[in-house]
Amino acid sequence: ENSFSTTPYLSFLKESTDSRSALDEALKEYSAFLSGLMPENSAVMHPELLDPASWFPPGGPETERISLMTALHMLDLLKSGILTAESDAISVVSPNYPSEK
Repeated sequence: ENSFSTTPYLSFLKESTDSRSALDEALKEYSAFLSGLMPENSAVMHPELLDPASWFPPGGPETERISLMTALHMLDLLKSGILTAESDAISVVSPNYPSEK
């Protein structure tokens, strides 16, 4: 695939595509799952890390030119956001997490 091709983004990651809708729904459910693990008084969860809208631009004419390389970079940022949210969740539910007194 040409690294400057716009087909991967337009076909898979752009808002309103089936795969993007599935990604949005899966991350929404995962965010709810992680939020359910958090104690009531915890403010560590950052829901924007699991929101694809934080990493992918909103629809518009400029999204017609997003290349494969740029889309892969956006996916990598999303992956980092997911790993950060997981790390935060693990640190909160871990027995070694300092409790507030």
